[in-house]
Amino acid sequence: MALMAIATSLALPARAQLFRTYLASDGNDSSPCTLAQPCRLLPAALAAVANEGEVWMLDSANYNTATVEVTKSVTIQAVPGALGSVVTNGHFAINIDTPGVKVTLRNLHMKRLTDGSGIVFSQGAEFNMSDCETNMDIHLSAPGSKVTIRNTAVRNTGGSGIFIYGTVVASLDRMHITGNGGAGVIILDRGAHVAISNSVIAGNGSGISVQTAGPNQLTTQVSVSGSTVTANGYGLYLTAGGGPLEVTASRNLITQSSIAGIYGYRSFDPVTIISDANVVTGNAIGFWFDWFPMGGTPPVIYTLSNNTVNFNGIVTQGGSLTPLAPM
Repeated sequence: MALMAIATSLALPARAQLFRTYLASDGNDSSPCTLAQPCRLLPAALAAVANEGEVWMLDSANYNTATVEVTKSVTIQAVPGALGSVVTNGHFAINIDTPGVKVTLRNLHMKRLTDGSGIVFSQGAEFNMSDCETNMDIHLSAPGSKVTIRNTAVRNTGGSGIFIYGTVVASLDRMHITGNGGAGVIILDRGAHVAISNSVIAGNGSGISVQTAGPNQLTTQVSVSGSTVTANGYGLYLTAGGGPLEVTASRNLITQSSIAGIYGYRSFDPVTIISDANVVTGNAIGFWFDWFPMGGTPPVIYTLSNNTVNFNGIVTQGGSLTPLAPM
């Protein structure tokens, strides 16, 4: 009889994973994570959900006690009206480090309690984030990945807000990036393609900082459009030392920068900036040209005649703007 029971148990199939799993403040991780019997914490729901499935937070609560390791393609979201929280307390909040995965976060509140990083995306195919709020930094470095973040607030992180490294292709739209001690958005290394649009970037050490470095000489391309960049130390801080840097700024308000509205620094590689239909006003310096070694070739800032540049303490420092005729 015992042998028959063992044989029968061995023949039973593994429990099928669910397309949707559920979390609730009164859930239990020994439950199957169904709507009727939700789990309590994210690791249990992620273990039960199928690849490309969904995890739903049903009410307002914190849903982790340590780093949440995401190793499959999944959407993690709170139901409308719920404050689904992921916190960090000396650790990463969410770590994504699996090749090929596609991860979406929606309608989440992410909170740093003491210290630790927020979201780390170091391997994967896609990272999407929308309708979220966080005071934790976001690190995006998965080589060749596609990143979309929209309608999200990143504020008061203590350091920089969003870090983008290397060959990431990123779109940031309708963002509120405010009150960060470092840069609101910092783009590092080389080879990134980043578009920032329709956003408010205010009260940071630098609004948008691009700092290329390294030996591979890939071109970094950044566009900033339709945004308000205000009350930062630098509005746009743009430096190239590891590959050419090409930046297009169009239809932005760049104002109240305590150091400079647009700062371009050429170390060894070309820096090309196109300013199209921007209002650059009320900055300590409107446009600042800097380069090393002095006597070499400075960055080039092309301006169309449709820019409004006035009421800056100094209009240009270290160089002159190059007129660019409209096409």
